[in-house]
Amino acid sequence: MKKASTFLLGAVVGITLTAGTTIGAANYLKATPKKVSIVVGSNQNSVEAMNVQNKLYVPVRDAGDSFGYSVSGVTSTTVTFAEGKTATTNSVGTGTTDKNTTTPSKTEGEYVEGLHDKYGTNGKLDAEKVKAAIAAGEISVNAQDKGTGNSLLHYVVLENNFAVYSVIKVNALNVNLQNGELQTPLILSVIHENGFYEGELTNYYKSDATIKDNSGKQAIDYSKPNSSTYINLKFYMM
Repeated sequence: MKKASTFLLGAVVGITLTAGTTIGAANYLKATPKKVSIVVGSNQNSVEAMNVQNKLYVPVRDAGDSFGYSVSGVTSTTVTFAEGKTATTNSVGTGTTDKNTTTPSKTEGEYVEGLHDKYGTNGKLDAEKVKAAIAAGEISVNAQDKGTGNSLLHYVVLENNFAVYSVIKVNALNVNLQNGELQTPLILSVIHENGFYEGELTNYYKSDATIKDNSGKQAIDYSKPNSSTYINLKFYMM
Protein backbone atom coordinates (compact mmCIF):
# COMPACT_ATOMS: atom_id res chain seq x y z
CA MET A 1 0.00 0.00 0.00
CA LYS A 2 1.45 3.35 -1.01
CA LYS A 3 1.96 5.76 1.85
CA ALA A 4 0.84 9.34 1.63
CA SER A 5 2.12 12.40 3.43
CA THR A 6 2.33 12.41 7.20
CA PHE A 7 0.68 14.97 9.44
CA LEU A 8 2.02 16.25 12.74
CA LEU A 9 -0.30 16.00 15.73
CA GLY A 10 -0.96 18.57 18.38
CA ALA A 11 -1.49 17.46 21.97
CA VAL A 12 -5.15 16.73 21.41
CA VAL A 13 -7.57 14.31 19.83
CA GLY A 14 -6.82 14.12 16.14
CA ILE A 15 -5.23 17.17 14.57
CA THR A 16 -5.51 20.45 16.43
CA LEU A 17 -5.17 23.76 14.64
CA THR A 18 -4.83 26.63 17.10
CA ALA A 19 -6.79 29.69 16.05
CA GLY A 20 -6.55 32.14 18.91
CA THR A 21 -4.89 32.92 22.19
CA THR A 22 -4.36 30.75 25.23
CA ILE A 23 -7.59 29.67 26.87
CA GLY A 24 -8.42 31.16 30.25
CA ALA A 25 -10.58 29.68 32.96
CA ALA A 26 -14.22 29.32 31.98
CA ASN A 27 -17.40 28.05 33.58
CA TYR A 28 -18.82 26.74 30.34
CA LEU A 29 -17.70 25.67 26.89
CA LYS A 30 -19.20 26.93 23.68
CA ALA A 31 -18.78 24.71 20.63
CA THR A 32 -19.51 25.89 17.11
CA PRO A 33 -19.54 23.56 14.07
CA LYS A 34 -17.37 24.87 11.29
CA LYS A 35 -16.22 23.69 7.88
CA VAL A 36 -12.52 24.00 7.21
CA SER A 37 -10.46 23.45 4.09
CA ILE A 38 -7.44 21.15 4.14
CA VAL A 39 -4.89 21.23 1.35
CA VAL A 40 -2.65 18.28 0.47
CA GLY A 41 -0.48 18.97 -2.55
CA SER A 42 -2.79 20.32 -5.24
CA ASN A 43 -5.90 18.78 -3.69
CA GLN A 44 -8.28 20.63 -1.40
CA ASN A 45 -11.23 19.27 0.57
CA SER A 46 -13.57 20.53 3.25
CA VAL A 47 -14.22 18.65 6.48
CA GLU A 48 -16.46 19.26 9.48
CA ALA A 49 -14.58 20.69 12.44
CA MET A 50 -15.54 22.08 15.84
CA ASN A 51 -14.53 25.45 17.22
CA VAL A 52 -14.26 25.25 21.01
CA GLN A 53 -12.96 28.27 22.93
CA ASN A 54 -11.13 29.59 19.87
CA LYS A 55 -9.45 26.28 19.14
CA LEU A 56 -10.30 24.33 16.03
CA TYR A 57 -10.60 20.53 16.31
CA VAL A 58 -10.35 18.44 13.14
CA PRO A 59 -10.83 14.63 13.47
CA VAL A 60 -7.71 13.04 12.05
CA ARG A 61 -9.55 10.07 10.49
CA ASP A 62 -12.09 12.34 8.79
CA ALA A 63 -9.31 14.49 7.39
CA GLY A 64 -7.63 11.43 5.90
CA ASP A 65 -10.88 9.98 4.56
CA SER A 66 -11.64 13.20 2.71
CA PHE A 67 -8.57 12.55 0.55
CA GLY A 68 -9.14 8.82 0.23
CA TYR A 69 -6.47 7.92 2.80
CA SER A 70 -6.60 5.61 5.80
CA VAL A 71 -4.49 5.72 8.94
CA SER A 72 -1.55 3.33 8.52
CA GLY A 73 0.71 4.27 11.40
CA VAL A 74 0.85 6.31 14.57
CA THR A 75 3.69 7.65 16.72
CA SER A 76 3.60 10.12 19.58
CA THR A 77 3.96 13.05 17.16
CA THR A 78 2.93 11.80 13.73
CA VAL A 79 0.00 10.08 12.05
CA THR A 80 0.82 8.41 8.74
CA PHE A 81 -1.81 7.94 6.06
CA ALA A 82 -1.86 5.44 3.20
CA GLU A 83 -3.90 5.43 0.01
CA GLY A 84 -7.21 3.63 0.27
CA LYS A 85 -9.91 3.87 2.93
CA THR A 86 -10.49 1.20 5.54
CA ALA A 87 -13.75 0.38 7.23
CA THR A 88 -14.31 1.96 10.62
CA THR A 89 -16.41 0.79 13.52
CA ASN A 90 -18.73 2.62 15.87
CA SER A 91 -19.13 -0.23 18.34
CA VAL A 92 -18.91 0.31 22.08
CA GLY A 93 -18.35 -3.35 22.83
CA THR A 94 -21.97 -4.41 23.10
CA GLY A 95 -21.39 -7.80 21.54
CA THR A 96 -22.55 -6.79 18.07
CA THR A 97 -20.33 -8.23 15.37
CA ASP A 98 -20.14 -7.84 11.64
CA LYS A 99 -21.70 -10.84 9.93
CA ASN A 100 -18.62 -11.29 7.77
CA THR A 101 -16.03 -11.34 10.57
CA THR A 102 -14.58 -14.55 11.98
CA THR A 103 -13.14 -12.91 15.08
CA PRO A 104 -14.44 -14.32 18.39
CA SER A 105 -17.22 -12.06 19.67
CA LYS A 106 -16.60 -12.22 23.42
CA THR A 107 -17.02 -8.72 24.78
CA GLU A 108 -16.39 -9.47 28.44
CA GLY A 109 -12.88 -9.65 29.85
CA GLU A 110 -11.16 -12.99 29.36
CA TYR A 111 -8.20 -13.39 31.71
CA VAL A 112 -5.09 -15.06 30.31
CA GLU A 113 -2.04 -15.99 32.38
CA GLY A 114 1.03 -14.18 31.06
CA LEU A 115 -0.85 -12.61 28.15
CA HIS A 116 1.74 -9.93 27.46
CA ASP A 117 4.76 -12.23 27.67
CA LYS A 118 3.14 -15.03 25.71
CA TYR A 119 2.12 -12.85 22.78
CA GLY A 120 4.93 -10.34 22.96
CA THR A 121 8.38 -9.94 21.46
CA ASN A 122 11.16 -7.91 23.06
CA GLY A 123 8.87 -6.51 25.72
CA LYS A 124 6.13 -5.40 23.35
CA LEU A 125 2.98 -7.08 22.06
CA ASP A 126 3.61 -8.73 18.70
CA ALA A 127 0.85 -8.04 16.17
CA GLU A 128 1.46 -11.26 14.23
CA LYS A 129 1.33 -13.41 17.37
CA VAL A 130 -1.84 -11.67 18.53
CA LYS A 131 -3.45 -12.03 15.11
CA ALA A 132 -2.62 -15.74 14.92
CA ALA A 133 -3.90 -16.38 18.46
CA ILE A 134 -7.20 -14.63 17.76
CA ALA A 135 -7.65 -16.50 14.48
CA ALA A 136 -6.97 -19.81 16.24
CA GLY A 137 -9.48 -18.99 18.97
CA GLU A 138 -6.82 -19.03 21.70
CA ILE A 139 -7.78 -15.53 22.83
CA SER A 140 -10.37 -12.92 21.96
CA VAL A 141 -9.81 -9.25 21.18
CA ASN A 142 -10.86 -8.56 24.78
CA ALA A 143 -8.29 -10.81 26.44
CA GLN A 144 -6.82 -9.40 29.67
CA ASP A 145 -3.53 -10.18 31.38
CA LYS A 146 -4.29 -12.06 34.59
CA GLY A 147 -1.49 -10.33 36.46
CA THR A 148 -2.10 -6.68 35.54
CA GLY A 149 -5.67 -6.78 34.29
CA ASN A 150 -4.54 -4.92 31.18
CA SER A 151 -6.43 -5.82 28.03
CA LEU A 152 -4.88 -5.86 24.57
CA LEU A 153 -6.26 -2.35 24.11
CA HIS A 154 -4.66 -1.16 27.36
CA TYR A 155 -1.31 -2.36 26.00
CA VAL A 156 -1.97 -0.70 22.65
CA VAL A 157 -2.26 2.64 24.44
CA LEU A 158 0.67 2.01 26.80
CA GLU A 159 2.98 0.91 23.97
CA ASN A 160 1.53 3.19 21.29
CA ASN A 161 1.18 -0.08 19.38
CA PHE A 162 -0.69 0.73 16.18
CA ALA A 163 0.12 -2.65 14.61
CA VAL A 164 -1.80 -4.50 17.34
CA TYR A 165 -4.55 -1.88 17.24
CA SER A 166 -5.02 -2.65 13.54
CA VAL A 167 -5.59 -6.30 14.48
CA ILE A 168 -8.10 -5.80 17.31
CA LYS A 169 -10.22 -2.85 16.12
CA VAL A 170 -13.30 -4.90 15.30
CA ASN A 171 -16.95 -4.60 16.27
CA ALA A 172 -16.61 -6.84 19.32
CA LEU A 173 -13.90 -4.70 20.93
CA ASN A 174 -14.85 -3.68 24.48
CA VAL A 175 -13.20 -0.32 25.10
CA ASN A 176 -14.44 -0.01 28.69
CA LEU A 177 -12.58 -2.92 30.30
CA GLN A 178 -10.78 -1.96 33.51
CA ASN A 179 -7.35 -3.17 34.58
CA GLY A 180 -6.13 -4.00 38.08
CA GLU A 181 -6.22 -0.32 39.02
CA LEU A 182 -9.71 -0.02 37.50
CA GLN A 183 -8.32 2.18 34.73
CA THR A 184 -9.82 2.03 31.25
CA PRO A 185 -7.86 2.50 28.02
CA LEU A 186 -9.32 6.02 27.85
CA ILE A 187 -7.94 6.88 31.29
CA LEU A 188 -4.51 5.59 30.23
CA SER A 189 -4.62 7.59 26.99
CA VAL A 190 -5.10 10.76 29.05
CA ILE A 191 -2.44 9.88 31.63
CA HIS A 192 0.10 9.16 28.89
CA GLU A 193 -1.06 12.10 26.74
CA ASN A 194 -1.78 9.92 23.73
CA GLY A 195 -4.10 12.12 21.69
CA PHE A 196 -4.58 9.68 18.85
CA TYR A 197 -6.08 6.91 20.98
CA GLU A 198 -8.00 9.40 23.06
CA GLY A 199 -9.61 10.49 19.80
CA GLU A 200 -10.31 6.94 18.65
CA LEU A 201 -11.83 6.01 22.01
CA THR A 202 -14.11 9.03 22.20
CA ASN A 203 -14.95 9.90 18.61
CA TYR A 204 -15.39 6.40 17.22
CA TYR A 205 -15.85 3.93 20.07
CA LYS A 206 -17.78 6.27 22.38
CA SER A 207 -15.85 5.10 25.42
CA ASP A 208 -17.48 5.73 28.80
CA ALA A 209 -15.64 8.76 30.21
CA THR A 210 -17.53 8.60 33.52
CA ILE A 211 -15.82 5.40 34.70
CA LYS A 212 -13.66 5.94 37.80
CA ASP A 213 -10.45 4.14 38.73
CA ASN A 214 -9.48 2.95 42.21
CA SER A 215 -8.44 6.51 43.08
CA GLY A 216 -11.93 7.75 42.32
CA LYS A 217 -10.74 9.63 39.24
CA GLN A 218 -12.28 9.83 35.78
CA ALA A 219 -10.22 10.32 32.62
CA ILE A 220 -10.80 14.09 32.67
CA ASP A 221 -9.33 14.31 36.18
CA TYR A 222 -5.93 13.33 34.77
CA SER A 223 -5.92 16.14 32.21
CA LYS A 224 -4.46 19.59 32.80
CA PRO A 225 -7.15 22.25 33.45
CA ASN A 226 -8.05 24.16 30.28
CA SER A 227 -5.72 22.00 28.18
CA SER A 228 -6.84 20.69 24.80
CA THR A 229 -7.49 17.28 26.34
CA TYR A 230 -9.55 18.77 29.16
CA ILE A 231 -11.66 20.82 26.75
CA ASN A 232 -12.26 17.86 24.48
CA LEU A 233 -13.35 15.59 27.32
CA LYS A 234 -15.49 18.30 28.92
CA PHE A 235 -17.31 18.77 25.64
CA TYR A 236 -17.54 15.00 25.09
CA MET A 237 -19.13 14.45 28.51
CA MET A 238 -21.82 17.12 28.07
